[in-house]
Amino acid sequence: FGKINAKKEEFREKINRISTLNKKNDGVHNITEILKIWFNDSNIDSYNEETLKKIMFKYIKDLFSEIANDSPTIIIIEDVQWADSASLSIIDYLLLETNTDSPLFFVITQRPDYNHEFQSKIKSDRFELKSFDKDEANEFIKNYLSSELVPDDFIDAIYNKTQGNPLYIEEIIKSFIDKGYIFEEEGKWHFGKTQKIEIPSTIVETIQARID
Repeated sequence: FGKINAKKEEFREKINRISTLNKKNDGVHNITEILKIWFNDSNIDSYNEETLKKIMFKYIKDLFSEIANDSPTIIIIEDVQWADSASLSIIDYLLLETNTDSPLFFVITQRPDYNHEFQSKIKSDRFELKSFDKDEANEFIKNYLSSELVPDDFIDAIYNKTQGNPLYIEEIIKSFIDKGYIFEEEGKWHFGKTQKIEIPSTIVETIQARID
């Protein structure tokens, strides 16, 4: 772990220098000043956008490769359907340019209807997780709440809206708890009347409602 510890010290020193720069300028500074510190390159402000992009991508790739060479590493990238084009470019670059001999394993999750095809020289497998059927959703909800005493109409309402999408089910339950539709008291869950509960039409609406 010697290389990793050395990298940690290097990162810590760079972050301290950037933090000091930030305090001196009351939070207002040119991004190139930060990049000069991070990449230890005083000429960085003379590079065009494409050159700077290549430098940053290579730095990220070399970092992951170095960590993996010191110890087998798994990189988990979730919900790439929400990723912007720059993030997707970095992922594609890592998959294409990472040394196939490095003990580096990528796990990437995305919605089944998302169609970005990642190009990779690394051997890959695709697994599609199907939605729960009614019985599986029933079991999931009871396990999530650690209770067997969940009303059937509550489970029916959630299943009919989500069609068994596990993330959708989980986010709806969280939103119900946040809004007080269901609450735990003395180790027992209490449920409001489902016909009075408004369930968002999509998982995006559910998550946004919780954020708002």
